[in-house]
Amino acid sequence: MNDAFYHLVSLDKPRGRLTKKKCISLLILMTITALFATPTVAFARGNVRDDSQLHTASPTRPPHPNSSSNPTTSTAIPLLISLHMLDKIHGWALTQNSILHTVDGGLHWQNVTPANAFSNTTTPMPTPQSAFLNDQDAWVVTPVATPPSRALNGIRVLRTTDSGKSWQSTNILTPAGARTDAPHFLNPSNGWLQTFGQAGDSVSAIFHTTDGGKSWNEPGKLNQSYIPDPSGSSFSDDQTGWEAGDNPTASMNNATNNAQPLLDVTHNGGKTWQNQSLPVLPGGGKSDMLSTRPPVFFGNTGLLPVEDQIVPPRGSKSSPNIGLNLYVTHNGGQTWTPTKLVTSNGPYTFTIDVVDSQHAWATLGTILYATSDSGQSWPKLPPTPQPLGTLDFIDANNGWAISSGGVIPGSTKNQLPSMLHTIDGGHTWQQINYSIVGKA
Repeated sequence: MNDAFYHLVSLDKPRGRLTKKKCISLLILMTITALFATPTVAFARGNVRDDSQLHTASPTRPPHPNSSSNPTTSTAIPLLISLHMLDKIHGWALTQNSILHTVDGGLHWQNVTPANAFSNTTTPMPTPQSAFLNDQDAWVVTPVATPPSRALNGIRVLRTTDSGKSWQSTNILTPAGARTDAPHFLNPSNGWLQTFGQAGDSVSAIFHTTDGGKSWNEPGKLNQSYIPDPSGSSFSDDQTGWEAGDNPTASMNNATNNAQPLLDVTHNGGKTWQNQSLPVLPGGGKSDMLSTRPPVFFGNTGLLPVEDQIVPPRGSKSSPNIGLNLYVTHNGGQTWTPTKLVTSNGPYTFTIDVVDSQHAWATLGTILYATSDSGQSWPKLPPTPQPLGTLDFIDANNGWAISSGGVIPGSTKNQLPSMLHTIDGGHTWQQINYSIVGKA
């Protein structure tokens, strides 16, 4: 089963895609985002989506096999913002204001959104976050807006144990604000959830549940003097967890060498946190900005994505570059070793998906890399049909993606965002003309 890279973002199967708040934007994809309301990038937190922009469904699509003769459907299909497939046919997805479930590989999606799941507010809403543990157990976190000001001052945790047929909800009021990382559940009972403050502040908190999300408590305070800008957290068992985050540029913190990735660790379930020393990033410079993402574990083997915003020195004519390195541990996180640093031109942010201890994919626009040896090598695959905003693989061959839309390679035409599928590890992709049935 995939683990979390989930965003930023999700690195988010049970946590699988690396996706969180970033202070350096994708200059090229910003233009695409403005036009097409792109899906949330894995490992990117805090993105806001305008869900008023829709793409048009194919009029020839067949109705859902389990739907009634008059299902509630529309030719305007909301864009998917996150995706989590469990196997070749079962999976979950989110739009900005709906929760979806599929039993046929993503061709048809059943809307299983409970009533009043999403707050009615004119305030720009943070992207909802989710944890899909299996086909029955799922959690979705949405912002809560409190009248009369409709200010976002809390979060709502929705949970289901029957594939979305019924839902329960719990509200958490937190001064950290309404933005969250994806929840991280080890099993149907035991999970964690990290909240973040408003953009520009450093308030963050981690909450823990032992009853499947019915109740939450804050076991301890984070060490925010060491990681002032966190990207999220993950746990390998009920006691051991890690918090990752951004290391600002040397010009901001007067560091002599800024190639030091940041990582905090707890060994008592989040009651106390200590910084964990990591090897300096090979090839990293003192003017760079490093971003660690929450590690993904498979037994004692773990993969820790480290992204390097390569900032040219002042006065240099060089352009910004981006680098990616997977730090690897084989002893449960006691020690970490960097692997090969993959670099690309431009101020991009990687979208990353880790499926097991050996296989991972990383994309920059239409550029796609894959590793089958835990990051020791990163062969470049053929360009994707569209820039990809979300990756979701279930094994070495079968994967899905949400495209960002944009100009088709070799053409001057703009292509609307879509859902893509591969059965050969990302070498070729086919578009899925999906439909959504159920509640409007």
